[in-house]
Amino acid sequence: MKTNLELPISDYKSYIFQLAKMNNICYQPTGYSELAKTITLLSDDNGQPDDIESLAIALKKEKIITGRQMVKLLNGYFNEEFSNV
Repeated sequence: MKTNLELPISDYKSYIFQLAKMNNICYQPTGYSELAKTITLLSDDNGQPDDIESLAIALKKEKIITGRQMVKLLNGYFNEEFSNV
């Protein structure tokens, strides 16, 4: 696990994408992710992870980043993506 990664202060989307690319990481749905998607749909919750969120989750699953780093990256990403909403 790379705990010494220097996290960005902006452009989180590109950072997550490039980090995944550098480590040959792509999102692969599992049985649990499909179950979670089904439960989400049945509960009338429209919140589905986008590609960048899925890459961040995959980076965590592959131990490229820590859980804390994933939260910081996703927080920055959400702030950038939804700041104009």
